[in-house]
Amino acid sequence: EAALGRLTEALPEPPAASQRPQPRPPALEVEAARRRFVAELSSAVAPLERDLDELAESVRSTGSVLERCRAIVEAAEAEAKHVVGPAAGDVDAQAALFERFMDERARISADISVGRTRDALERALVWDAGHHLVTRQRGPESESTAALTEVACELLAARYDKELDGTDELLQHDAVASHMDGRLRILVLAQLLYCAVLPGTDLARLSFNLEWAVALLALVGGDEDGIAEVLASVGPRATEVLEALQTGHRPPSLASALAPERRRTALSAKLALKGLGLLVRNAR
Repeated sequence: EAALGRLTEALPEPPAASQRPQPRPPALEVEAARRRFVAELSSAVAPLERDLDELAESVRSTGSVLERCRAIVEAAEAEAKHVVGPAAGDVDAQAALFERFMDERARISADISVGRTRDALERALVWDAGHHLVTRQRGPESESTAALTEVACELLAARYDKELDGTDELLQHDAVASHMDGRLRILVLAQLLYCAVLPGTDLARLSFNLEWAVALLALVGGDEDGIAEVLASVGPRATEVLEALQTGHRPPSLASALAPERRRTALSAKLALKGLGLLVRNAR
């Protein structure tokens, strides 16, 4: 027994439980663990993938709109390079320009009749950029000179006159609103305001242009992409026009109008100035 005890003492101590080799888990458990890990990783990454997809779509959309705006500017510049206004008294040149104007008007009318609102407005803006009005004159057939942007808005109003009640409702109607983004609205309202104070503008034209400009301004969101760039281009002139309308100094028809008409115009211009100021501050 003594020898047996000494032999037992000589044997090494058995390893602790934590040091003993662990049996390898079955293959099914390993596969289940792998799948759980993959599922958890996918769940964690999914929000990031959605954000990246949304960012990519936003970049594509912004690029598309910028390309369209660039196309409008390039077309206007190309038009302006070869447009020379007819000299005063040059009846033939004035008649030729008026004929071109009427041809373009017919194209705009055709676009509006089939629901191509954006195409019509862009066509009008390009023409107006190449044919700056400085005053309103009587053209052939005793028709007063107008900007094609004004004509396009009038044609839109006439098309939906029986269906909709007023300019606000018209511009919010899907058939029109879905074809206009913030930048196009600003370009149109800026052109309408510019024309509103031209010499020769009567009170009816002034009222129409100002009503449309105010309604368009109300629909522009400062968080729309690219608004800041457009406002930097046309905002100062729009502000100047609205200030002139508020004081009643321009156009001559307003300066000589009765007090009630001057007050109505001043109030609308004041509200528009406030809205434009807020838009400029919040635009990006």
